Amino acid sequence: MSSRRVLLCGLALWLLALRAPAQRTAWRQATAGELASVLPSRAPVESEHIETEMRTASGIVDEHGHFIAGVVLITAGYSADGKYSII
Repeated sequence: MSSRRVLLCGLALWLLALRAPAQRTAWRQATAGELASVLPSRAPVESEHIETEMRTASGIVDEHGHFIAGVVLITAGYSADGKYSII
């Protein structure tokens, strides 16, 4: 009798778990306006403020307004010492 109760309780919990809504966060592609509001127009690198290439910006945003974004910084020509060169 006891194992039958355990089995019925387990089945009931399993059925309830199937009906429970999944807690997923829906991510979508960020618009150009959203990226411009989050990413800086110039980024500090050493003593320079290098312009970001917003045409290369990309990112995603969730329904809570959390962003994951990136943008390219072109650092060529900013330092005669070659501090930013990749060789």
